[in-house]
Amino acid sequence: MQQKNQSLSYLIAGLFPWFWMGIIQLFAMSSLYLGIGNKPWIFPVSFLVSLGGLLLANQQLEINHRKTLIPVLLMLFACLGISRFIFDTTFDGQDYHQEAILKLLQDWNPVSKPSYFSIHHHYPVGSWVTSASVVSFTGMIETGKLFQLLLVIGTVYISYFSLSLIPTLTQWLRILTSIIITFNPVSLVQTLSHYVDGMLGACYLAVILGGVILWFGNDHKKTSLLAYILIGLSIVIGFSLKFTAVPILGMLIIGTGIIFFINQKIAILKGLILTAGSGGMLAIGLFAFHPYMTNTLRHGDPFFPFNDPEHQTAIIRTQLPDELLDKNRLEKLVLSTFSQTENTPNEPLKWKIPFTFNPEKLRFFKGPDTRVGGWGPWFGGMLILSLSGWIFLLKDKKNHKLALNTGLCIVFILGSVFIIPEAWNARYVPQYFFIPVIVMLAFYPQKGWFSRILLCCLVVNMLIIAGYYFPHNYKQSLKIYEQIRNLKQQEAKVLIPRYHSQAQSLARRLTEYDIPFEHVSFPNAKNCTQAMRFHGNASEVCLETQTREKSP
Repeated sequence: MQQKNQSLSYLIAGLFPWFWMGIIQLFAMSSLYLGIGNKPWIFPVSFLVSLGGLLLANQQLEINHRKTLIPVLLMLFACLGISRFIFDTTFDGQDYHQEAILKLLQDWNPVSKPSYFSIHHHYPVGSWVTSASVVSFTGMIETGKLFQLLLVIGTVYISYFSLSLIPTLTQWLRILTSIIITFNPVSLVQTLSHYVDGMLGACYLAVILGGVILWFGNDHKKTSLLAYILIGLSIVIGFSLKFTAVPILGMLIIGTGIIFFINQKIAILKGLILTAGSGGMLAIGLFAFHPYMTNTLRHGDPFFPFNDPEHQTAIIRTQLPDELLDKNRLEKLVLSTFSQTENTPNEPLKWKIPFTFNPEKLRFFKGPDTRVGGWGPWFGGMLILSLSGWIFLLKDKKNHKLALNTGLCIVFILGSVFIIPEAWNARYVPQYFFIPVIVMLAFYPQKGWFSRILLCCLVVNMLIIAGYYFPHNYKQSLKIYEQIRNLKQQEAKVLIPRYHSQAQSLARRLTEYDIPFEHVSFPNAKNCTQAMRFHGNASEVCLETQTREKSP
């Protein structure tokens, strides 16, 4: 019993960030509907409510409070410290993401007040209201990306618990797999930014992990209840993050239900249907009433303006490589899977031999938006290896049922990928990366040597990406801190171009570090001591020293 409770403590600790984010969104969205706006009390009160839920779960499951409180507090302070220290130097992160957060901290209400920027007014706001609640309490804009890291790390705990239910897996395999699948390439390179695709990757994974818990732990009613809560939270949070979550989560849940139906697990299927229906209604009726219902009422389309061909063309055409212009979605995905990593639309795509990579192209993993080949330099080779291995497993009559269920998992993951027209862009479909991991786990009891080869490839793939992403962002932040120190020593005022897309983010950063600034229509060269750019920010600013201001 003690060992079982120890294992359950990982699930409870991992669920905490999910539950906390859900409570924040509940309070924040309710405040917007009531016209109150985002308030500093939302962050601490939602934490206390979530903490109460954690203690209640401990009591019901007879878990020592220290086994969950210590991991939760360590997660919170570590993620808060990292998100505070590391600057978001991404374009979209400093552009419309931070701008939306800052607008929410002022007087913008997306439910009732239109915005001049259609993305702000019509797109899901779950991530923005969550970040605004954090920033409203801490006063620091960089802490707004807290849950981008917290949600992913929490899912590592959930993954470990889920895999611990599979008796054939060793402890080290559970640990490594939990880290690999949770810090998949898309989620990994967005943990230090305001992008939302990493959290979406966690939502897609949560549905799969919930299915694993229901499959292997259905003899424990309280464990099954927690699995349903996880799936429900993934729907509520996912719908509130991005439009693409709706079809992808729908496909993954339908696929999970079909697998349970084929294996005659009808009781679990009924619970899954009830959970999915309740989660969907709760998401659209409350958590994400805006934008789905407000878009429907105002424009007759819940996904407005996403379904508008002109809007799609305006977004995709600036990103789509020329070779993919006349290709269908299958051809695009195949080219992206087996080409060298690329993030520049004008650069020609180049095929590569599996399990090789061009070191020059790996620089794209320093940012959050690697598109072509964005699942990692070895992903194409691992996919070929996985599918080939699954075919051999299918021929083994002793493991025919295992191979069939594994094949169904692959089919439904691919279905969730192909349902997105632009799946060539890796960050739209992080779940594509799950295929080699699933095959590796399915093979482990029968062909341990094959699983170990695939596991080594997965580890190398992750380490290559992490080796570029984390050091780069750390060094960029150190350079920005150095620039801030120099500005303080010079006692300079910064002139910021008023209409630049990243000007609001930069102004907030300067305010937090007590550096005087002024918005101008354009930098005035006559009064400008020198021009400069902050590392990772596209706005060119001018410096106006105090001595220049005092001179006649």
